[in-house]
Amino acid sequence: DFPYGCAEQTMGRFLPTEVAIKASAASGQPIQKPIDAIVRASLDKLYGYQHSDGGWGWWKEDNTHPFMTGYVLYGLSQAMAAGRSVSETTFQRGIGAALKIQSELLQSSEGEARVYLLWSLSQALEFDKESKAHLPVLTEALQQLAADPASSSLGIYSKALLGEALFKVVPDSPAIAKLKDEIRKSAKTEASGWNDKVWSPSSRPQPLVHWDAQAFGSHGFVDDDVETTCAALTFFSCGTPSSQDLALIDSGIQWLLSQKRGPHWKSTKDTAKAVMTLCRLRPLSAARVGEPVGLSLDGKSLDLKGASSLKLPLDPQISHRLECQSSTPAQVSLELTAQEGPKSGQVDLAPASQGIKVSREYSKR
Repeated sequence: DFPYGCAEQTMGRFLPTEVAIKASAASGQPIQKPIDAIVRASLDKLYGYQHSDGGWGWWKEDNTHPFMTGYVLYGLSQAMAAGRSVSETTFQRGIGAALKIQSELLQSSEGEARVYLLWSLSQALEFDKESKAHLPVLTEALQQLAADPASSSLGIYSKALLGEALFKVVPDSPAIAKLKDEIRKSAKTEASGWNDKVWSPSSRPQPLVHWDAQAFGSHGFVDDDVETTCAALTFFSCGTPSSQDLALIDSGIQWLLSQKRGPHWKSTKDTAKAVMTLCRLRPLSAARVGEPVGLSLDGKSLDLKGASSLKLPLDPQISHRLECQSSTPAQVSLELTAQEGPKSGQVDLAPASQGIKVSREYSKR
């Protein structure tokens, strides 16, 4: 549960839950806990938070905000993509509000907000029963934005969303290739963290790749390298990626996995985004995201069937050998956490004198 229950935190509870249900079902290990109730309760709250103009803010009675309107509209689209029933009235009012707001932003300097709304609308298009009426408006807005010289000054996150929206709505737009080129040139590389002495030049892992975030929007709505990298990788996966883009996708996946904090990322928002991105990229990745591999400890095979984690019986007094077997030459990421277990043979020790003696005396007056 989140402490405030605003629309953003409701989305932070609802969207990761929906993602978890979908991802677990796709993996063949559906979640057994009754978490559908979380999704239903969150949807009901989002319905109640919708403003009279069809948009959303952080609260039920504050001003409508372009980012929150787009965020909730995107969440409703994801729920429908998962086969969930969503209020058609709420959905259509949200689309109408997003179209109106993006038009009002046309003459403003808030290009990032307009891109986010148009991207959200492109995600909703598949489920929009009024798409025939809305598609021409969306197409014109995207083409106009892509042709605007100011689009070159957008951040990486917005450029990736604009490219993905163009691919969905105007797949033959020449701006798609231009945006990909600009994003490629902005990629940040870093060492993989592996000891180079262990690897031959031909098998040494590629450097990790990511994209830095650029804060924009109220409340620092997007200021996260994980989300920015997910957006860039998703854009590169559109259509048939080139060999250059496939290499970026593989290195980006490895960077994403390196950012995990145990079983999750920094927040529910970027955890949901990372899981959705990895699920989408899995068929393209030579890294075989989430694909089982063979593990053996000191020559004995470990049972990995249905396991997301394993406890290894290690003896700190001896050296162990952990081996990973894979049928492909792909890179494999393993997370190893060391934790000292309970000690056996505990011995009670008598206090030792260190030359200091403390005493207390009472005297009566």
